[in-house]
Amino acid sequence: MKFKEKTYLITLVLFLIFLNAGIFSLAYYTQQKNADSAEKLCISEFSVITEAFEDDILLLGETGRVQVIRSFIVYYEQKDILLQFTDTNEKTVLSSLPNGALVPDAHTLSTQRINGKRFILISAPVAFSQYTMTYAKDVSYLDEDFKSISMVFVLTSLGASALLALILFF
Repeated sequence: MKFKEKTYLITLVLFLIFLNAGIFSLAYYTQQKNADSAEKLCISEFSVITEAFEDDILLLGETGRVQVIRSFIVYYEQKDILLQFTDTNEKTVLSSLPNGALVPDAHTLSTQRINGKRFILISAPVAFSQYTMTYAKDVSYLDEDFKSISMVFVLTSLGASALLALILFF
C-alpha cells in the first residue's frame, strides 16, 4: 500500500472514530438531561398532588378519606399519572399502579421497567403519615426520543463520513 493510500485510510478511520465518539457522547448527554428534567417534573407533580391531597383530607375529615383517594386516582389517571395509597399497616387502600410495580421506599425516587414501559415512581407519607402515596408516571417517551436522536446522529455521521471520503480521495 502506498503512503497516500495509508494516509487516506488512517485519516478516514480517525475521523470516523472521533466523529462517532463525539456524536454518541452528545446523544448520551442529551438523554441524561432529558431524564433529569423528567425526574424534576415528576417530583414537582408529586409535591403538588401531595399538598392537594393533604388539603382535601383536612377539609373532608375522616369520613371522606376513601372518596378523596378514589377521586384522586380517577382524576390523575386521566392525566397519565398513576397513584397508590397504602395505610400505616402497608395495606393497599386503592391503587392504579401497573401490575409488577415495586413500590420504592419512602422518600425515594426509582425508575422501573414494567410491561415494557419505563416508569418513574416516587413514594412518601402523606396526610400526616396516615397514608403513603406512591406516584408513577410513564416516561417511555425518553427512550423513543433517544432512538430518534441516535438515528439522526447516525445518518449525519454516515453523510459526513461519505463526504470526507470523497474529499480525501480527490
